[in-house]
Amino acid sequence: MRAIRNKYDAFKQVSSRLLQLFLSGHAVEKIELIIQGGTFSAINKKYRENFVKRAFDAANNDIEKIIHSNIKSTFAARTLRVSQAINEKATNRIIGITIETRPDWCTNPEIVFLRKLGVTRVELGVQTLEDNVHALVKRGHGVKEVIEATKNLKDAGFKICYHMMPGLPGATPEADLAGFKKLFSDQNLQPDLLKIYPCVVTRDSELLSWYKEGKYKPYDDETLTKLLVEIKKIIPPYVRILRLIRDIPYGDIEAGSKISNLRENAQKELKRLGERCRCIRCREIKVTAITGRDMLQMTNLKRRR
Repeated sequence: MRAIRNKYDAFKQVSSRLLQLFLSGHAVEKIELIIQGGTFSAINKKYRENFVKRAFDAANNDIEKIIHSNIKSTFAARTLRVSQAINEKATNRIIGITIETRPDWCTNPEIVFLRKLGVTRVELGVQTLEDNVHALVKRGHGVKEVIEATKNLKDAGFKICYHMMPGLPGATPEADLAGFKKLFSDQNLQPDLLKIYPCVVTRDSELLSWYKEGKYKPYDDETLTKLLVEIKKIIPPYVRILRLIRDIPYGDIEAGSKISNLRENAQKELKRLGERCRCIRCREIKVTAITGRDMLQMTNLKRRR
């Protein structure tokens, strides 16, 4: 919606977001630029380079000037590299850039280009580790491409986030759980972050016709919650689960879970079972009471350093 309001102008999008955060009392000195939606790598390079440059230009502008200029372009560098160089000493610095793409688009030339843009994290639409499911949903790639993309991206120094979608056509809870176990046991995979998007049936999708014809049935809430609990039990401590459900409007979901607080439900069930998720997000200080034992461990850690 922000993109639509600003007519897809990267400068105006970033400026309006920074202004919104600033006026809400947030510090904007450190910025992570996240370009979400679609396959970023499928867009032509000239457009992408200019888009990222315009984002850097926006960060290089003084917030006070943005307020008084009504988000008009008060500064524009000649090239992306010039804008990046200016940003290294600007008040509001872009310290990371995230893009979303598909495994089969992560060629070596593309990875070199992403480095040029300043990208630091890549989110890959993996969805499943079952090739038969990939084929059934016409994904256009398989596990082989996931492994190749992961290796190439890691070799180039990127952080990697996998998008996983339990409950796809052809999947079962048992197979989905086995796939998540493989994510962290197979050295060819092992992402740094995860987004878990349980499959739902939405309006105007081909999957809706499959559902109406009885060819597909999404997991019910009880089955899905149980699966998510088992998944969270095996998450390694180096992984952060960024999201656990996709923000799809309630009215757009024809079948599948409509519970917007699935993560919270899974957490409650874990607690009831005496279990816990070890992902980075679940171990953050903001949701954890500090005990005397914790303080002692932190003190000992400082001494060892």
